[in-house]
Amino acid sequence: MIGDLFSTKKLVTSILGIGGVLGGGGYGAVNYLGNQKLLDVSSFDTENISEKVNEKITFAEYITKDYLSGGKINGICKKWKGGRVVIENQDECEKKIKEKWDGKTNKQPEVWFNADSKNILEALKDHFSENTSFEESMFSENQWKVSELTCRKTTHSDKDQIEVSCAFEDKEE
Repeated sequence: MIGDLFSTKKLVTSILGIGGVLGGGGYGAVNYLGNQKLLDVSSFDTENISEKVNEKITFAEYITKDYLSGGKINGICKKWKGGRVVIENQDECEKKIKEKWDGKTNKQPEVWFNADSKNILEALKDHFSENTSFEESMFSENQWKVSELTCRKTTHSDKDQIEVSCAFEDKEE
C-alpha cells in the first residue's frame, strides 16, 4: 500500500516534470505583427552548454531571435567551443547584433550562422539535425528552405567566411 503511494507520487512527479520541460521548450511560437508563425526550436540549445559534442566543428557561431512577452525581441548568441554549443555573454551578443544589423530586429533573421568554409556545413547539419527537411545537398545552392525558413548563403572569399541567414519567406532581411 505504501509502496503503491510512492510509485504514484513518482509517476505524477515524472509526468509533471516532463510536461514542464515540453511546455517551456515548446515555446517556439513566434508572434510577428499578429501573424503566428511556428519555428521548430528543437535544435536550439536552451542551456548554457550543450551535452551534444561534435568534434568536427572547430569554429562556428549563430544568433537566434528570442521572442519575449510584450513584443520585445532579444538575440541569443551561441558558438561551438570544443565541439559543444555554448551560449555567449548577453552584452557581447547585443553588441554583435547592433554591429551586424544596426540593432534593428526587423533586419535580423530568425537564425544566422557564421563559420569558415570547413565548418559551416557541419554546423548547419548539427543545428538542423532533428529537422527532416534539411539535406546536405541543399547547401550547394545559394538559397534553400528548411521547414518554414528560407535560408540564404553569402560567401566572403576574402575572409574564407560563409554566412547563412534563415528567415520566414515573407520577411524582409
